[in-house]
Amino acid sequence: MATYPQASVQPMKESRAEQFSRNWWIVLVSGILSVIAGTLILSIPWTLSSLSIFIGAFLILRGIAQALSPPHTGSTRSWNIGMGILTALVGIGIIAFPAFAGFTLLTLALFVGILLIAWGTTTIVSSVSNRATASYWWLSTLAGSLAVILGFFALFRPALTLAVAITVVGVWAIVIGITEIALSFEVRRLPETIRRMELAPTTTAAEIEQMALLRDRGIISEEEFAEFKKKKVA
Repeated sequence: MATYPQASVQPMKESRAEQFSRNWWIVLVSGILSVIAGTLILSIPWTLSSLSIFIGAFLILRGIAQALSPPHTGSTRSWNIGMGILTALVGIGIIAFPAFAGFTLLTLALFVGILLIAWGTTTIVSSVSNRATASYWWLSTLAGSLAVILGFFALFRPALTLAVAITVVGVWAIVIGITEIALSFEVRRLPETIRRMELAPTTTAAEIEQMALLRDRGIISEEEFAEFKKKKVA
């Protein structure tokens, strides 16, 4: 059975991992700012208009940070960009909506609830499917599950109050912030993780599975995975 030369794939994988890991600080800063924002949301006596502007600005900044962040928790670059754009658009909608129609708590709950459910669902799926290469997958899965619960709570609570809306957004911001702070260090260690996977003795099937996980995380392309698999099974 033919073997796949390590030198032909390792530089590519390590160089891409190094590229991702250089931006680990973006994830860290985003997490710290989210914790600060969540703490402020929970501690300040907001009016509906001021809360909406603050949440809108927070989501715009979070969206930009997520779009620029390296893949983590099993997510891919395209997922980060797509979710970042969605988050920023929701933030813009929350700020801009009062100019076109009356803004109510139910409107805020609709914007935030849909975003939390979408973010939580995609986070759970990507984390569980890539748990073999994301050591903190359980933490992001927990954060995603809590986001889904909070999202449904905001959408379907019969007697929504300003205090409830503040609690939902504040708790989510703090949870996602803590999650990102922890995950930022995993992103920083990504090159070391890749090298350890390459040096570990594995069977052909296990090597293919590992490369498939790297493909799913966006570290290698579909073409590179196909070439690796073809040479391994030849």
